Amino acid sequence: MLRAQEGTIGIEVTEMFVPTSEEFPPIARENYQDQAVLLAQQLHLELGGPPLDVAVLFSPGTPVTKKTVLSVAENIVAVVVANTPPDGTREWKNDGHPDPVANGVLVPSETSCVRCGEKRGWVYTGPVYAIGEYDGCICPWCIADGTAHEQLGASFTDEDGIGGEGEWDAVPTPVLEEVAHRTPGFAGWQQERWWTHCGDAAQFLGCVGQNELEAHGSEAVAAIRRSTGLDDGPEWRRFYAALNKNGSPRAYLFRCTACGALGGYQDCD
Repeated sequence: MLRAQEGTIGIEVTEMFVPTSEEFPPIARENYQDQAVLLAQQLHLELGGPPLDVAVLFSPGTPVTKKTVLSVAENIVAVVVANTPPDGTREWKNDGHPDPVANGVLVPSETSCVRCGEKRGWVYTGPVYAIGEYDGCICPWCIADGTAHEQLGASFTDEDGIGGEGEWDAVPTPVLEEVAHRTPGFAGWQQERWWTHCGDAAQFLGCVGQNELEAHGSEAVAAIRRSTGLDDGPEWRRFYAALNKNGSPRAYLFRCTACGALGGYQDCD
């Protein structure tokens, strides 16, 4: 297990597991652990960050290599950088889309942000609606603070899709702007839609298939079934069996921030 703490702003990385071998000599394993720490500290300093207070522990498993050490060090730095506001105050976290990394629209990258010019370690790869082309070159901080929209004219969800073009609850203009201009979007097969409920935009949980829906429980399954307009019969069961998080058809699951209800929709290629 690896734990890393950034001493100045208190960022902590937990539960990053790296397999090593039971037969691997303890002294060699300790040397590799020390190398990973030193390399992470060096990489973070090269990015202009303060010294890192880092501890690395390789757990039993397969043999560790120099490539593993480099990967661990890079992962430490990437996580710390991603959670470090560029000016010490701005945060890219967004309650409307709490895990854009898991949902595949925020990826590690050394690309400089086209808005702020900084290499923050992460870029957004989801939909961008703008006159210019901004694929994979906007950092999440510039999305979260609204400067990507203000200076580049970029939006990340089509405003007409928020509320499903009138199918779901209407929401006030500030909510439309928060989702469209300051929240990472997600990639669908067709035009993306953002579920609304209780007069507000819901929280996007992610793209889901049959397995993920079952993990969320019967309410999630029922919500997606309702979005298809199908009764709980053979046609729905065939469709449900075909749902695939990474394929087609797939579903998009949301949670209401007011009452906790689950909802969403599905589409296909």
